[in-house]
Amino acid sequence: MYDEMYVMEALMKAKQKEMDLITPHHKSSNNKLICRLPVIKNLDACQCQE
Repeated sequence: MYDEMYVMEALMKAKQKEMDLITPHHKSSNNKLICRLPVIKNLDACQCQE
């Protein structure tokens, strides 16, 4: 489970970087959108850093 969390965290960070490159002026809104997505299906909310 910890391995899966690590992989998902890495994927989320990569996606966030990609979003920042595409639309840097929408960074805060993208972070909020990404943070609403659960990191793992079993969790109700993800751990997000703003």
